[in-house]
Amino acid sequence: MTTHKLETAEADIVYDVHGPLPTADERPPLFMIAQPMDARGFTTLASHFSDP
Repeated sequence: MTTHKLETAEADIVYDVHGPLPTADERPPLFMIAQPMDARGFTTLASHFSDP
């Protein structure tokens, strides 16, 4: 897992990437978004979405 931060004048968006990013010919990534919950709440949820 890697954590990234996108900073703008209006907000900072912090996101985690689990596993490698897909190539253009693979399945699209799954995005899970919530606010004000932080990324810790997604650890268990992400484990329910296994790769085929």
